[in-house]
Amino acid sequence: MFQLCDSSYKKKNTLNYHLKFECGKPPQFTCPLCPYKAHRKGGYDERNVSSDRIHFCFGCSKSYKNKAWLTYHEKYECGKERGRKEILEDLMRVLSAVGDLGRPHVCLICSRRYKNRQHLIAHQKFECGKQPQFICPHCPYRAHRKGSLKTHMAENLHGTLVSYRNYACLGCSKSYKNAGSLMRHTKFECGKEPQFACSFCPYRAHRKSSLKTHTFCKHAELIDIRKLDW
Repeated sequence: MFQLCDSSYKKKNTLNYHLKFECGKPPQFTCPLCPYKAHRKGGYDERNVSSDRIHFCFGCSKSYKNKAWLTYHEKYECGKERGRKEILEDLMRVLSAVGDLGRPHVCLICSRRYKNRQHLIAHQKFECGKQPQFICPHCPYRAHRKGSLKTHMAENLHGTLVSYRNYACLGCSKSYKNAGSLMRHTKFECGKEPQFACSFCPYRAHRKSSLKTHTFCKHAELIDIRKLDW
């Protein structure tokens, strides 16, 4: 049987319709509002009779439910190429909006948001507009919170608080607060090559979280969040 193209159909009448209106023929159904053309009348009806999309862009074939979306499209999208910076900014706006839903407690002075009220009260009491009041006795470091000062002293091996990190690695000089962190360090980091490789550049990381941060910061325009297997 002679074939004009590679299209195949389950029913003979569908094939006949394809041969009559589509195969090798230009679109004959024209939109009265824009340059769009369709091979089938059904595509034309779906596009123009739909009552919820009444605002059309004359620069392309897109349509919108309300005028504000059309204005945004014409100002920022239509005919414009989006670079890595714009894509990353949109991504951060979406992530920030999602994060704000779970942080309803807002500081009225600096606009920082918190998950629960106790954290907001601690922020207002010790941090917002105040100088750090916890001073390291061994160096000029100052902290807003006592826990931050303890962490600083343990990380820098100040005084007797070295015991704050009780789990030491026998292969190097690093120490950790809990056994789980030490086990992760021993398994993935100490004396081992980075095993998590970036799909877009030669970068490699010891931890998957470090690779995630690198990918979002350096290759935002190349990734599709829906296809990431993380």
